[in-house]
Amino acid sequence: MGNAYFEEEVFEGVDYTTKGLTKGRYEACSFVNCDFSNADLSDIAFTECTFKSCNLSMVKMLQTTLND
Repeated sequence: MGNAYFEEEVFEGVDYTTKGLTKGRYEACSFVNCDFSNADLSDIAFTECTFKSCNLSMVKMLQTTLND
């Protein structure tokens, strides 16, 4: 996992297909209308995060943690 840490942040309308998501820990964050299609979410920890109206098709998730 990366050293970056995000807590209670809102990410809205971000296109992660060209710009990858920063590796690290995300706690109680909200992702709204984000496009993750074909993105690499490997080695990222999500705890109590929500994904609302996001495109998560074909994401790569190796060693990814999804809690609550």
